[in-house]
Amino acid sequence: MRTLSTAEQIEKLNALMEIANNAAKSNSFIEKMGACAIYAGVIDFYAIQAARLLEEIILKAQLAVDGKTTFMPHDDSYFYEAPVGTSRILKVFRTQLPFKPAENTKTEDAEKVSIAAKKFKESFDKFLANRNILLHQIGNPAKTLIDIEQLPPRLIEIFNECIGKANEFFKLVTPFRFSEKEMKHFYGERKNAGGGQ
Repeated sequence: MRTLSTAEQIEKLNALMEIANNAAKSNSFIEKMGACAIYAGVIDFYAIQAARLLEEIILKAQLAVDGKTTFMPHDDSYFYEAPVGTSRILKVFRTQLPFKPAENTKTEDAEKVSIAAKKFKESFDKFLANRNILLHQIGNPAKTLIDIEQLPPRLIEIFNECIGKANEFFKLVTPFRFSEKEMKHFYGERKNAGGGQ
């Protein structure tokens, strides 16, 4: 199966986000549920990109210490061929906090990134917990249809918070990402190896 180019991947994700955003504004319960399903997939995508970024941060710190690394980074296929759960990614992410400075970064930068990473992780945990409540409560005999219909707007609101925290984290973490030289060292000339935020 052919892998989408970075441009095709961005186009696909933008199209899905437009569909979800339009559905989220609808008065239809089914459309809001559809928006929540797409948003859940986007949250998984962001978590995978964060996991890949975490690998870069760890490897870059290892290179800064003694020039040696203990593993090779994974490309997107690793996370999709044998699905890796979002909650598992977030648990591993938490174990790596706080981040350590690497190469041309300062301790203050690492502290700022660590704070943003913690907020990112907490917002994603909140989304997953509320997604699970939405799915789990559908069959609850103590919940009316009106109760259930009130859940998607809350999840949509939490999703928007998540995206804000994710974008803040991805912006601050830029100095900790692989340089062109490191990208070539780890990935060679493979396309879409470092695709992410």
